[in-house]
Amino acid sequence: MRQSKMIRTALGLLFLALDSGCYRQTYRNSELVPQSQPALERTHHRALFGLVDFTGELATQEVCRERQVAEIRNEQSEKDIFLQLATMGLYSPTSESVVCATSESRPDENVFYRTP
Repeated sequence: MRQSKMIRTALGLLFLALDSGCYRQTYRNSELVPQSQPALERTHHRALFGLVDFTGELATQEVCRERQVAEIRNEQSEKDIFLQLATMGLYSPTSESVVCATSESRPDENVFYRTP
């Protein structure tokens, strides 16, 4: 009886650790129409629970060149969480992507609102 309770508790804790939740942050320019596919997808390599950065900054203007950046996404997928748990936080990857604007997009500097 006691052993089955310990097994259930251990399985419950394992489930909570594995189902700790993926997160996704999306930074979007609402004035621009995003393309259907990201122009860049990469893994951002970090260590010590994200405190040490190995990848460096994301140069978004170099990715989109003539077009503007419509979206920047940063997420931690199931694979990323598994790697972080397996290394006990020594390696903490996240996935990043950049979506450029389409040619139909309106630049936000042409939108003005003035009250009389």
